[in-house]
Parts: sequence; C-alpha cells; structure tokens
Amino acid sequence: MSRQAVSRKDIAEAILARAEEVDTAELARQVAAYLLAEGRAKEIDLLARDIEQLAYQQTGTLEVRAESAHELTDTVASAVKALFTAKQIVLHQDVNPSLIGGVRVQAQDQVLDLSVRTRLRQLRNSA
Repeated sequence: MSRQAVSRKDIAEAILARAEEVDTAELARQVAAYLLAEGRAKEIDLLARDIEQLAYQQTGTLEVRAESAHELTDTVASAVKALFTAKQIVLHQDVNPSLIGGVRVQAQDQVLDLSVRTRLRQLRNSA
C-alpha cells in the first residue's frame, strides 16, 4: 500500500503552529528525523523557505540575510532594512571574508549581490 507524501506546505504550517509550543532545537530534531525517515532530506532548504514565506504571510515578519566581508555598520544595516517594506524585518548578518567587500542580501527568493567578489567575476567573464 502506498502512502501519500505530506506536502512541504503542510509540513511548514505544522512547524509554525508548534514553534511557540516546543523547544526549537527539539522541533528541529523532529523535523530532521521525519525528513530523513521519508527520504526527503534534500528538501530542507525548500522547507526553510516555505516556513519563512508562511511566517511573512501570517505575521508580516521578513527574515533577511546579509552577508559581507566585515561586520555591517549600523548605517549599512539600516540601508539593507530600507530595501524592504515588511511590517517587521529580522536581519541576520554573516561575515564572509571571501566576498572581499560589499554585501550580498537575501530575503525569501530575492537576492541582491553587490559583493566585490561577484563584480570581479562578472568583469572576468565579460573579458
């Protein structure tokens, strides 16, 4: 007898519903165990995006990731937040020296890459 797979959207909704009830680490372990048991571990990144999108729809909170070669100044962090019109913006900062300079910003399916590394790659490819 074949089982019908639970959709990623249904999994994301269940995670959001339980997120405030249980320990986050425990919930992550349960989700990971489920995905592994069902042979769906490759879907983890897509599931994370589904959760972010649902959270945005439900609460107006937008998760934004900013990656730069150095810690963002308050001015740059404010400029990054100003790119978006969400009710609430949660900015996660990652330092990645390989970017050389500039910033790479990602929110849901949108990416703005203003890093020096990408600009150098574009120059090299256009030559």
